[in-house]
Amino acid sequence: MDTYDGRGTEDVCYYTSTNSSNLAGQNGNVLFGGYCWQIIRTTDTGGIKLLYNGKAENNQCLTTRNADIGVIGSTGTKTTTLSGDKLYGAKFEIFDDNGTNKFRLLDTNTYNWSDSTYQNIIGKYTCLNTADTCTNLYYVGHYQSNTEASTEKYYIENIDYSLIGISSYNAYNDSPALVGYMYNDVYNSMGKIFYSTSSNVINKQHTDSDSAYYYGDKATWNPNTGMYDLTIDDGEGHDIIPTTTTQWQNIRNAAQGMYTCRSSTDASCATVYYIVANSTGTTMYSVTLQNNETKDKTVTWTYGTDFTRSGTNYILSNPDTITISLKDWYTNYNNPAYTNIYVCSDMTSSTCSEMYFIKSTSNYGISYYTSADSYIFGNSVDYQNGSYTILNTNTQNDQTKYQTIWDWLKKYNTINNSHYTCFTSSDTCASVYYVYYTTETSASYIKLENGETVEDALKKMLNYKKNENEPDANINVYNSSIKGIVDNFYETKLSSTAKLFLDTSVTFCNDRAIRANGLGGWLSNGGTTSSNYSIQFTQYSGNLNLTCVNVTDRLSSENMNAHLVYPIGLLSRPEKSLMNQDYAATSQYYWELSPYGFLPGRAYVYNNKIYYEGQESLGVRPVISLKSNVEVTGSGTYTDPYIVVGSND
Repeated sequence: MDTYDGRGTEDVCYYTSTNSSNLAGQNGNVLFGGYCWQIIRTTDTGGIKLLYNGKAENNQCLTTRNADIGVIGSTGTKTTTLSGDKLYGAKFEIFDDNGTNKFRLLDTNTYNWSDSTYQNIIGKYTCLNTADTCTNLYYVGHYQSNTEASTEKYYIENIDYSLIGISSYNAYNDSPALVGYMYNDVYNSMGKIFYSTSSNVINKQHTDSDSAYYYGDKATWNPNTGMYDLTIDDGEGHDIIPTTTTQWQNIRNAAQGMYTCRSSTDASCATVYYIVANSTGTTMYSVTLQNNETKDKTVTWTYGTDFTRSGTNYILSNPDTITISLKDWYTNYNNPAYTNIYVCSDMTSSTCSEMYFIKSTSNYGISYYTSADSYIFGNSVDYQNGSYTILNTNTQNDQTKYQTIWDWLKKYNTINNSHYTCFTSSDTCASVYYVYYTTETSASYIKLENGETVEDALKKMLNYKKNENEPDANINVYNSSIKGIVDNFYETKLSSTAKLFLDTSVTFCNDRAIRANGLGGWLSNGGTTSSNYSIQFTQYSGNLNLTCVNVTDRLSSENMNAHLVYPIGLLSRPEKSLMNQDYAATSQYYWELSPYGFLPGRAYVYNNKIYYEGQESLGVRPVISLKSNVEVTGSGTYTDPYIVVGSND
């Protein structure tokens, strides 16, 4: 049964045609409203769901049809300043202006974006000025500030016949809310870096592709001049000053052990470079020598495998030393003794105000993380008098603060049960931050205000409304970018006569229910912060069940909690999966209606092949449903599609 809302009584049948090598071409094609459609399935109310398959040519639906003019979403700017008077249209059309395809706004009004007017502008289109025609059109998504909105920029271009356009699902994808075909409050995902990555050079690295320098077999320190003098062996046991320069490409294969001033005019210098490796490319690796230093120059590091804090100072635990020969670093740099250790910023002290953690090495240096501050985390919050207090209800004393995190590199994965923080060493703040994902150097989080908890935020973003008796506050306020394109197609392309044959009670499921154990780091007491897919929706595992759990996800003209103005939507993942594998096949990627998951800062939605970030631009193929009593002619093939001619109403 089709159990989207449980109202229907008819059996659901999927269309698979009778010829596996030519499925849709056999007898699954419908000509309706001047467009070709492919039969998907019946509904439990007796309707017939159809998938868009392009503009008809000569009343046929051949796969050789020409490309059509359509809307293309831009990958450019997603936030646009809307200050000042601009003309906005509720819909648009594409027209030919003396050989140039342009957009024309329809049903227009002039507004100036502000906190008092933005609700009238959301969901409309604009040319970003007071004109009603343009070649670049902007769809206004959701509120960003009193001057800015999230926008989708469109232009006009040829598209595959099977699509009405190419668009993102939503212009942004940095919130779980943005997997919604319709959605509510947007809590943007933000990131904080705890350790900054820097590099420290051990061996000099130079690019010398075209330079000609003096080179020597030796570099002798002259105390009278304070300079190194380059010399070469003349072949008879005498050291002489080089008189000619050599290009790097001619010496690089035998350069190890040589000296150079990296000069084309001088064979004497205060700083000389001892070359530590041959090269097949343009890079010279060398040790820098000064003040009578020799090629056997060494450095000694003081290090520890851990550290403690005392006020503003870091103190190495059980410090030890490592002596390193710089000329051997190039070949010995991957020594485990050089990594996963703490050192002071001067590499020699055991107490300092800035600590480094050496994470990795290369043949010319080290990469290290600089130390972080202290932070308090808890698994709950109390809100009174405009201020949050971080709590840890896992202890016997509910008012006990969670332990202070002062070494994020080692402690970042210990906050799985404690996600709330002020991002300071204090346990109180006016706004609190909920961390849902962590790495050894960073955290992903949302900001909460006015006493909200993460449960409040999830309910507002994902519309956790299980039944129709719950309050209607803020249900599906915003339309997605792709819904704007689909609705505009219905309004401007399907005639009023054609609309008489459509089932207005049809339901489309934008299933935002969370699968079992699918909240990850969004589970305030016990959720892991190390899972990449921090939220997994019902369709994450490829569920084939047509059930639509939440009433707010059952998109329908008859559902005021998920109200569609027009009876048109998209294909869902279960609907696609239950069809024959090759049925309704196309070489194009096109969006489906089913959310997949939310990664740190990235909302993923299914398309017909796999799943993509929602802000990617993919094809748009609408779905409609014919009434159960329509009358048709034809046989359903590409050349003789079913044609809707009437109904028994």
